[in-house]
Order: sequence, then C-alpha cells, then structure tokens
Amino acid sequence: MLNTDTCYDDRCLGTNAMTLHWTRHRSAESSDDEISVELAVLRQHWKQILQIFQKPLIDQDDISCVLSHFQHAVTLLTDEVASQDRPGPILLYFVGEAILDTFFVWSLSCPEYASELKYHQLRCFEFLLSRSQHELLFHKQIFKPLLNLLRSCESSLSLDLIEKHMIVVLNQVCVSITKSPELLEFCFDISAEHGPSRFVIFSLLIPFVHRDGLAGQQARDALLLIMQLSNRNEHIARHIVENTNFCPILATGLSALYSDLPHRLSTNNDECFILTKKEWSESPALAQFMNSLQFSNDVIQIAHPTIGHHLLQYIYHGFLVPVLGPSIHQVC
Repeated sequence: MLNTDTCYDDRCLGTNAMTLHWTRHRSAESSDDEISVELAVLRQHWKQILQIFQKPLIDQDDISCVLSHFQHAVTLLTDEVASQDRPGPILLYFVGEAILDTFFVWSLSCPEYASELKYHQLRCFEFLLSRSQHELLFHKQIFKPLLNLLRSCESSLSLDLIEKHMIVVLNQVCVSITKSPELLEFCFDISAEHGPSRFVIFSLLIPFVHRDGLAGQQARDALLLIMQLSNRNEHIARHIVENTNFCPILATGLSALYSDLPHRLSTNNDECFILTKKEWSESPALAQFMNSLQFSNDVIQIAHPTIGHHLLQYIYHGFLVPVLGPSIHQVC
C-alpha cells in the first residue's frame, strides 16, 4: 500500500528545498545588485569630487559640494565596515583609488579652508573607526592619510573643535594599537628632517596630559594604553625616555598645578582631617592636580620600568624637592 503521507512529505521537502534554494539565489542576487548599486553611487560621488579637485580656483560652494560628496562616500564605507568583518568592495575601492590620501593631499592646497577640511576629515575617521568590525588601520591607504591628517593638526591645536575630535581619533588609534601591536611600525615618522624617529601618535597626546575636562581624560586614557604597551615593548619605552619630553612635562606640570592650589581649604575641623574625593572634586584646581597626580602614579605602576624610573627621578628633582618640600616646611 502506497504511503501517501510519506510521498506527500517527500514532495513537500523537495518543494521546500527548491523554494529555499530559489530564495537564497534571489537573496544573493539582491545582495549583489545592492552592492553594485552602492559601488556605482560611490564611483559617481568620487567622480564629482575629482572634477572639483581639478578646478584652478576653489570657493566656499566648491568646498561645501566636495564635503557633501565626501560624507556620502564615507557613509557608504562606514555602512559596509559596520556590517562585515572582512574587506568588502566599497573598502577595496577606497583603497584602490587612494580616496582618503588624495582628499588629504588636495585639502593642503586650500589653506583658507584648512580648518574646515581638517574638521570634517577627523569626523569621518572618527565615525569609521568607531563602527568598523575589523581593523581598518592595517590598510596603508587608510592609516597613512590618517597619520598625515593628525600630524597636520599640530598647527591647528588652538581650535577647540579640531582638538576635541583629534583627541577622540588618537584615543581610537591607541585602542587599535593595543589590540594589534603590529600597527606600531606604521606610527613612527622616520623622515630625516625630523631628526630621531618620532612616535607621532604619542607626541600629539603629550600637550594634553594635564588638560582638564573630557579632552584631558581621553588623552590620559590613550597615553595609559601606550604605557601599558611599553611594558611589553622595550623599544617603545626607550623611545619615550630618550626622544620625547613626556616625563619632564608630567613632572613640571605637577609643580605648576600644585602652585595654583588654594592656600587653605574650608573645613569644619581645625585639626587633621581626611580629604575625600567628593571634597577635592568640588575644587577645580585641586581636582586637576589630583587627576594628574593619579595619572603619574598609574604611569609608574603600569609602564615599562625604564619609564617609571625616569619619571620618578623627574618628579623627585622637579616637584618633591623644589616645590612640595619647601611648601611643607613653610606650613610647619
């Protein structure tokens, strides 16, 4: 006797399998079509940008137009890297056409719009690095223009907006370096005109080591990541000690911040009392000093011993003996 139920189930299974195969095929086709459309849109944006790049004279309308196309292009890239854990066609097009590098080089030819262009490039990198599911900085055509952009920002550090976003990007780069120390080899500027090799990412963070507010905290967090890395990399430790002014700036900054402290703190107890974090955080000057003091302690704890020893020497000779010592004796 024919088992119709079994035959029916088999037929259903076959139909479902065919339907599933057809659905997957259509889904794959749809996905491929979508990628093709996005790639075509990206090419069109880049074509429009290149046309403006070729103009002999640039005005504000051109800048606005370029930035609009550039932001759309970066959005396409961001959407791709946020959804894939490997390079996709949009990223490969960016790399193949050297879009970020070409954009940066062109921006240098527009000095009157330099700050605006730097700001938007920083924002685009910030957005990209925060969304990417894989390490973008391994692509030279991503990391190289980023380093060049950051280096160019040294001349714009008086602009709060550029400072703010530069520090965010520097922090993101330090996180990437901590996760993938191989990136370190791309971070050194070995141009002969700069003398000894220069750890660009680290050097850009040093001026903010005593800065108050969120920017200062982000800079110190990024520096601590590098300090942690130095504990496993003696080359980095030696470079920081021998070729940067990190330790003297940290020590002399403590002296300057201590000198700005109020001479007396209001308290209900005329005798000894414990100064709690809640109490010292209510005094901006004291909070800034305590944050820098805590940061110095963290550096000594987690950095390579060479850095810790070097910093202790500077703190002893540049802060404890000439500043804190006389102050304590004066009170006594």
